[in-house]
Amino acid sequence: MITKRYEQQIEVEENGCIGVRDATIVVIDGVDSPPKFHRKVLEPGSDVTNESVRINAVAPAVWTSAVVAARAAFLADPEAVDPVLPGYVQKNKIRNVILANGAVVQSVLDIVEEDGVVVSEVQRPNRLIDVDADVGNESDQVKSMALAWTQDVKDAATARREAILSKIAEDTAREESANLTVQAATATTQAAVAAQTATAAIYAKTEALTAVENATTDEELAEALKAKETTTTVASTAIAESNASNDLATIAEGKKAVAKAAVEDATAKTAAAEVTAKTKTDVASNSAAHRS
Repeated sequence: MITKRYEQQIEVEENGCIGVRDATIVVIDGVDSPPKFHRKVLEPGSDVTNESVRINAVAPAVWTSAVVAARAAFLADPEAVDPVLPGYVQKNKIRNVILANGAVVQSVLDIVEEDGVVVSEVQRPNRLIDVDADVGNESDQVKSMALAWTQDVKDAATARREAILSKIAEDTAREESANLTVQAATATTQAAVAAQTATAAIYAKTEALTAVENATTDEELAEALKAKETTTTVASTAIAESNASNDLATIAEGKKAVAKAAVEDATAKTAAAEVTAKTKTDVASNSAAHRS
C-alpha cells in the first residue's frame, strides 16, 4: 500500500519573517521513503489564505501592525532602520522553530559588538518548549507559535509522552528481570550445594549407624554412639538447610517467571504506545500541514 504523509516545520525570525519547510513523505508498505522538501519565506503581511492551518494560526499573531511596519521600513532603507551604535553593545539573536510535531525549539545567540563590529558570539544551549507547556512567561513570538497547538497536536504529544513512559517501564522491567534471573541462578546453585552437603551428612549418619551395629567392644560401641549422635545432628541440620535452600530457589524461580511475564507485558504496551504515538503524530502533522 502506498500513502503520503506531510510534515511542516516553520521558523519565525526576529524580523517577523516566517520560514517554511514542507516535507512530503511517500510511505510504501509502512516504510518511509526519503522526504522531498520545499522551502519558502513569508514576509510579514503576506497573504496566507492558501497556506497551512499551522501558518494561519501563527502568522496573524506574529504579524502585528508594528512588525509589518518595521519590516516595510527595513526593506525601504535597511541602514536607517539598523544604525551602527558606538561603543560596546550587547544583544541576542533569538531563533524559534516549530518542529513537525508541534514542539518549539528556541536557540539564543548572545552577541557583543564594538562600534558595529561583532567581537564575540556565544550560542546558548537550545531550549525545547514542548506542546502543552506553560508559555505564560515566554515571549510574544513563542505565545503566538503556541496557537498552532491544536487538539490533534496535543493528543500526539500526550501519546509520545506515554510511549516514552512505557519504554522506561519496559527498561525497568527488563532490569528487574535480569536481576531476578541472577538471583534465581544463585539460589539454585546454593540449593544444589546444600543438597550435596545433606547427602554427605546422611551418608555419614548411615555409616555411624552401621558402626554401632558392628561394634564388638565397649570402646568401639561408645565411639560409634558418639559418632552417631554427631552425624545425626549434622544430618538434621543439613537436611533443614537443604529444604530451606530449595524453598528459596522455588521462590526465586517464581519471581523470575513473574518478572519475565512483566517484561512481555511491558514490551507489548510499549509497542502499542509507539504505534499510537506514530499514528497520532502523523494525523497531527498532516492536519497542521494541510491547506486551510
